[in-house]
Amino acid sequence: LFLENNQHSTSAKGWQVPSKEIVFSHIGYHPDYSKTAIINREDFSATTFELKTEDHVVLQAEIQTTTTATGTFGLLDFSAVKEPGTYYLQIGETKTPNFQIGAVSTLKADSIWKSLNFIFCERCGCPVHGIHGTCHEDLTVKYKDTLVSFNGGWHDAGDLSQQLVQTAEVTSSLFEAAETVKDQPELYLRLIEEGEWGLDFILKTRLDEGDRVTSAGITRWTDNRIGNMDDAVPRIHNSPYDNFLITGLLAKIIKSLPEDYVMRAQLLQVVKEDYSYALAGFEETGYKHEPIFWEHTYNTSKSLFLATMAWAEALMYQLTEDVTYQEQMIEWFNDLLDCQEKVGLELTDGTMLKGMFYRDETHKVFQHFNHQAREHLYALAFEEVLAAAPEHEKAERWLEHGRDYGDYLDYLGQFTDPYPMYASGIYSEDEWQDKESFYKQHLLVDDEAEASYQEQLKQGVKVGEGLYIKRFPVWFSFRGNNGILLSMGKSAAVMGRLLDRQTLLDKAHQQLQWMVGKNPFGQSMIYGEGYNYPQQYSVSSGEITGEMPVGMQTFGNEDEPYWPQFNNATYKEVWVGIAGKWLSLVAELIKTEK
Repeated sequence: LFLENNQHSTSAKGWQVPSKEIVFSHIGYHPDYSKTAIINREDFSATTFELKTEDHVVLQAEIQTTTTATGTFGLLDFSAVKEPGTYYLQIGETKTPNFQIGAVSTLKADSIWKSLNFIFCERCGCPVHGIHGTCHEDLTVKYKDTLVSFNGGWHDAGDLSQQLVQTAEVTSSLFEAAETVKDQPELYLRLIEEGEWGLDFILKTRLDEGDRVTSAGITRWTDNRIGNMDDAVPRIHNSPYDNFLITGLLAKIIKSLPEDYVMRAQLLQVVKEDYSYALAGFEETGYKHEPIFWEHTYNTSKSLFLATMAWAEALMYQLTEDVTYQEQMIEWFNDLLDCQEKVGLELTDGTMLKGMFYRDETHKVFQHFNHQAREHLYALAFEEVLAAAPEHEKAERWLEHGRDYGDYLDYLGQFTDPYPMYASGIYSEDEWQDKESFYKQHLLVDDEAEASYQEQLKQGVKVGEGLYIKRFPVWFSFRGNNGILLSMGKSAAVMGRLLDRQTLLDKAHQQLQWMVGKNPFGQSMIYGEGYNYPQQYSVSSGEITGEMPVGMQTFGNEDEPYWPQFNNATYKEVWVGIAGKWLSLVAELIKTEK
């Protein structure tokens, strides 16, 4: 063992840039979007910066000083440069490594391969060179006098747990990404191949009439011998929400497949059956959704339930042209809009804020996410419903409500300036008093959580009477916001394309930049992508190129980034769902570009 003395001031908390560094996007910049880098203004006496190529100075411009709620910074703005190429920034003797200006498909090609590598290395039940052999064959559960095996899909995170919903979402993202890279045959086929590994798991975990093997908590490698002490018993549920969500994910996959795809007809039959099971279960239990809190959809609200159902119905109608799906879609989508703020809440600065969703039609508790994040389903509901019923008499009104939702996303984009990170949302000071909602959103909390909620809110930005914007979520036992940012980025990309709004597309792209360098620590949160990436908590499988963590957390009840050198769960724990969300957002941006 030996100790080394760090010669520089290493930051672990707060918004200020590390000493003498230029914080920039390691994955580059799109020609049509904003292009900025950030410095601590006090570290540099120079008044100008240079944007250079290997051969010459492309731009020399003034370093702007900007003061926001997060502090005072130097801003290097080179948005005027649109020529694709390889560049670096320089101030005096300080310069950045190289980065590119170019199309999304160019900038993100490497990250797609790396994300794919991470997902592959998380395969369960398949030998992965250098990591593990065939694994978890002793994960079995009894069902109707039979024994069902649960290995397959991908391990959930740094541990070895397995979640059907997470595997299904990653599967859909792989096919979504594949659809956008058909001009790269090798990458296209590799994405399809990995997606089919996920499809196999979705199909093998289907039981009878909506029953599914859903999850298993596993923190160990097992010996593959059924019946001894190291086995884990998977859970079985018949959850209408999960069934609607997986139906929608499969329908989205089918929609992306070529007509001659070998399993297309069988998959279409599966989604028709699964939809009928989901509907039957929903008619019996309604919006009640309480399996156990280890399930990845435990925090689902009524409005998210409605968004998911309307989205799935819209896809089913597009696949089958059966008007029954369209009629039900319209009913549920209108119910969803009853959960949206349409009138507007008056803020201190006179703004009337609207467009955000509540957890239900009572408008008591705002919809926000703190770990599991499916914000993008609200945007996908707008997109697919309008695609499924473009001539409907309410279509223009639906689009107007979509504009309001886009305005809300635009509003949230300003609170971490000059950084690109989306604020997590608007909160009301009395939300904790709705105990049923509170304890469904926040898991593994103690008696202090209600008081802590109020303390965390006060660290946010008060924008109205009893109303606060939180940059980071109110959270307790599960911290890290990459899933939230990528889900919000997906919403922004979908709505940006739907509304033809550049600000939303730009902000969607910037969520990727935050993860790869353009953050207060100048670090890439994708191992092997960009520069200056830290070790992550991949406790069971070792370091993996392309791995992505749960994300930055906060210290205590504060509302500013905290990214310590400690390497632990959940914030630095690798999470395969983040890779899926990364692929989905990148695919959305490529689709828009094309």
